[in-house]
Amino acid sequence: MINFSELSTALRNEKSSSTIMHLHEDFYCDGHKLFESPDAKQYKENILQIMEEIYILRVNKLIHYAGREWEGGEPPKNAIECERKIFRELQNILTESRKTIFKSCEPKKPKPQPIQTVNCRFLTAMPQIIGSDSLEYGPFRLDDVLKLPKDTAKMLVERGVAEYVE
Repeated sequence: MINFSELSTALRNEKSSSTIMHLHEDFYCDGHKLFESPDAKQYKENILQIMEEIYILRVNKLIHYAGREWEGGEPPKNAIECERKIFRELQNILTESRKTIFKSCEPKKPKPQPIQTVNCRFLTAMPQIIGSDSLEYGPFRLDDVLKLPKDTAKMLVERGVAEYVE
């Protein structure tokens, strides 16, 4: 179990370093035990405040570190198990967020516009043609009626080989 002096030293060390400082694996549990201890009656409020401040400092360092270490990066060397778990969860969140953000930057593919079609009757026999929609149509016999793309039908009507029908 730790004492109030060790707790204060841990806070001082954490504040003075940009990296996560070494704490033993049971640090948070020991801090709770110290808080619950009858000998700590006069320090209870301070113990909670110091524990909270240490936690916030360390989590902020984890966030900063996770932001630099994308997929597969290792947790900071001195992180204890519960902090390593937080680090991995942060990494997952940031990795998914990164994918979402960059995916939203990809150019959006325009939705294909539906091709308008009209009915045409052929006034003469014709060989196979490629319509304005790049599909093959025909060959055609006299009086065949067929739906064609509007642009293709217009061209055939203008050339006198087909007429519009309802």
